[in-house]
Amino acid sequence: MKIENNLLYKKIISTKFGEMIAIASETELKLLEFTTRKNLKEKIAALEKITCRNIQEGKNIPLLLQVEKELKEYFEGSRQQFTVPFNNSFGTDFQKKVWKELKKIPYGETISYKTLAKRAGNEKAYRAVALANASNIFAVLVPCHRVISSSGSLGGYAGGVEKKKNILALENVHIKDY
Repeated sequence: MKIENNLLYKKIISTKFGEMIAIASETELKLLEFTTRKNLKEKIAALEKITCRNIQEGKNIPLLLQVEKELKEYFEGSRQQFTVPFNNSFGTDFQKKVWKELKKIPYGETISYKTLAKRAGNEKAYRAVALANASNIFAVLVPCHRVISSSGSLGGYAGGVEKKKNILALENVHIKDY
């Protein structure tokens, strides 16, 4: 398949926790989400509008094949970090700070929304942190699933709380049942 600079390419990827959609340009991933994510259609439409690019099928695009391979390894338990290039520059300055801090949370560890708010520069902004997590368009790559409430309960997850619990269990994190 010939790669055109004015297009984005999408691929549906099957994982042990459900299908994911990956959307990429010729050089970087633009979105990675579970297909069951809340507001997914709106996120995709916004991506097309912001980038001024149309999206088409891209089953053999090298970057999408790399994403598929790395996700397979992650869900099999043999990968803890991702190398696929991605761009999460579409957000407020505070959201970008939160996403940067999210990427620092090690595999198999969790932090609270309050701790994440403090790391992002405003410890009282835990609700804004929750909104930044909900605005994250890179499921698993930007590990918002590793953020839980101060009480130790799961909190929310745009892909579904049960999915968050399963992903954390994959990373050997055990959450209290409330």
